[in-house]
Amino acid sequence: MKRTSTLKTSFALVTATLGMGVLGALLATRADAGCGDAPRKQSPSSSPLRPQSGAGLGRFAPAVYWAGSYEDGAFNPVVDTGAENAAIVGLWEFEVRATVDEGPFRKGDLIDWGLATWHDDGTEIQFSAGRPYDAGDVCMGVWRPTGPSRFHLNHIALGKDLGTGATFDGLTNIRADVKVNAAGNQFTGSYQIIQYSGNPADGTEFDQSSVQYQFIGAVAAWRVTAN
Repeated sequence: MKRTSTLKTSFALVTATLGMGVLGALLATRADAGCGDAPRKQSPSSSPLRPQSGAGLGRFAPAVYWAGSYEDGAFNPVVDTGAENAAIVGLWEFEVRATVDEGPFRKGDLIDWGLATWHDDGTEIQFSAGRPYDAGDVCMGVWRPTGPSRFHLNHIALGKDLGTGATFDGLTNIRADVKVNAAGNQFTGSYQIIQYSGNPADGTEFDQSSVQYQFIGAVAAWRVTAN
C-alpha cells in the first residue's frame, strides 16, 4: 500500500510538471505571436527616410518632370496622377476654327464641330458634324498627358470623298494639344488636320508620306454634364 501511494504521488508530480511546461510554451508562443502581429515602433534614428548623422539623405517624395511646363527644368510634385488625367475624361462639345487664311477657309471660319468623348483608358472617339456622315464622320484617337491639365491627342480618321462619300480618299490625321481650365469645364488648344493620299487597292490606305492638304486651327470644347 505504501509503494502504491508513492507511485501515485510521483505520477501526479510528473503530470503537473508536464502540464506547466506545455502551458508555459503555449503562453510564450502566444506572446511572441502578439508581438509579431503588432507594428514595431521604429526609433527616429533607424528610419530609412530620416537623415543619419553626417548623411545628406532626406525624405523622398513622388515627382515627375514635365518638359516645357510652368517650371522648366524642375521636377514638379505629383499629387494624384489619376485626378490629373480625369480632367480630360468625359463628353465634350467642340468647335475647330481656322487660325490663318488657308484653302477655302478664312481666319475664324468654322472648320469642324461635333462631339468627342475622352476615355480614362487613353482612347478617344469623335463624331464630326462638320463632315457628311457618308464621307466618314466618326473617327478615333489616343491621348496622353503632357503636363498639369495638358494633353496631346493623336487622332485618326478614314477620309472619304467629300462629294459622294463613295471613294476612300486617304488617311486623315488630326493632332491637338489642349489644356483644361481650372474649373474643368472647358479646354482650348491648337489643332492640325493633315489629309494624306492612300488607296486600299495597293496597300497604301494607311500611308502618311503623300500629303494632299492640311489646315491648322484652334479648338475649343465645353464639357457636357449629367445635369
